[in-house]
Amino acid sequence: MAKKREKPASDVLRPVRKAVIYTRQSRDRNAVFSSCDMQRSICKDFADGFGWEVCETFEDVGGSSESLDRPSLRRLLQSVEAGGVNRIIVYSVDRLTRKLLHLQVLLQTFEQHDVSLHVVTDPHFGSSASARLMSNIIAAASEFQQDLTRERLAEARAALKQKGRRVAGRVPYGYVTDRNSKQLIIDPTEAKRVRKIFELAVSGKRPQEIADYANGRKWQTRRDGAMWTARQVLKMLSNPTYAGMIHHGPGRLPGQHEAIVDHAMFEQVRAVSASRRSRKAAYAPASILFPLRRLIKCGRCHRAMTPCMNQRKYFRDYFYRCRSRAG
Repeated sequence: MAKKREKPASDVLRPVRKAVIYTRQSRDRNAVFSSCDMQRSICKDFADGFGWEVCETFEDVGGSSESLDRPSLRRLLQSVEAGGVNRIIVYSVDRLTRKLLHLQVLLQTFEQHDVSLHVVTDPHFGSSASARLMSNIIAAASEFQQDLTRERLAEARAALKQKGRRVAGRVPYGYVTDRNSKQLIIDPTEAKRVRKIFELAVSGKRPQEIADYANGRKWQTRRDGAMWTARQVLKMLSNPTYAGMIHHGPGRLPGQHEAIVDHAMFEQVRAVSASRRSRKAAYAPASILFPLRRLIKCGRCHRAMTPCMNQRKYFRDYFYRCRSRAG
């Protein structure tokens, strides 16, 4: 029979505490034994070793460490503020967060409500000044490693684009991806329809007329049961991927994939579309209408808010919203 660990001296004078476990994993891989299952099992053994009774487990699957806005973490903090939790057990500090600022916010909240945090991989977490210093150093190193990884990924994506290789994103209609290289390969059936759409655009057909043509011939879109729309046609006609190009920042670069339409036809379609935009805008430039553009950020995901306009009968509403959370 396993020998129980000796309880800390500070617990002898305290009443029985309500212990909870918090687990998190970044992706839902639908595994038989997930990372959260592993964390929960180890944390439960840790609690049993001290004779602590775990009354609840909070689990976030697919929750990013970039934000504290996670469903189970929100419920945990609500329980902490309501006085329903006295002890929190986690497998490692990075399961709570990888950002030093967020860690300080959580620790301050726990301290205000007399909640102790126990880390399985760091049993002496917060027990002394030196332990707190080391914990902050570890949290800072974790945040630095995450930022470094992000920078390396950005550099790798830029290098691939310079070579004309696809990096990521939605596969355009008319293409499929190679299973190994993930590069674009022409789908013969869809590519034939794409060429027809460009030919109709060159002949002067408007996007809605082209969409009606496609729907009349029951051409399937990538979304099951969805009909072709003028917006979808416009997006296709302005996509340089069909001319063998790839997006790179504000410009374009030659891609390694095969083009569906030639460059001359693509530019001709752009000229036809531009000729229809004869009416000038009757409102001020975006720099005047949206002075906080690229400055105001979302309080949840910390990304730049996008300027938006809502046209009513006699009025226009100008506002900012987070595109990553838009429905």
